Amino acid sequence: MAYPNIRTVSREDLEPVVVICAASPRGGGDYGEDFLLNNYYWKPVKISDGWIPRIKYFALYVTEPESKVKYFAEVSRIVDVSDFEFMSRHGISEIKPEEKGKKAIELKNYSLVELKDPIPAVPGRGGGIQNIKYSKISKFINAKNVQDLD
Repeated sequence: MAYPNIRTVSREDLEPVVVICAASPRGGGDYGEDFLLNNYYWKPVKISDGWIPRIKYFALYVTEPESKVKYFAEVSRIVDVSDFEFMSRHGISEIKPEEKGKKAIELKNYSLVELKDPIPAVPGRGGGIQNIKYSKISKFINAKNVQDLD
């Protein structure tokens, strides 16, 4: 007997996902390391709706002084940047036109940590993170460098 309200997923789809975002280099944009540490959310990012239910963790890749995944946190929620509650909570009066349709990643209170053992880029290979990247938590935990996150 089929139940119309029950969807089917593979066991692999049950593993939580880490969304890894790249910070702007210091002085290279609004969304750098300092932004995350002062605001406890990350925005704006393009995330397809299919990924949202699986994303449980957030990590930030920084380029200065060394290229590495340096920060990690639990995700509280992912919302559209134009969400009224989100904008009100963070004192945002308007969003930029280029941010429309993008998402904001809010972090759980007190969950943001700096990794003692950050995940480095591969030296000399230009293997840094420039765009959003998704990784299973098991790969994230065992990664020796950012290429292991694929």
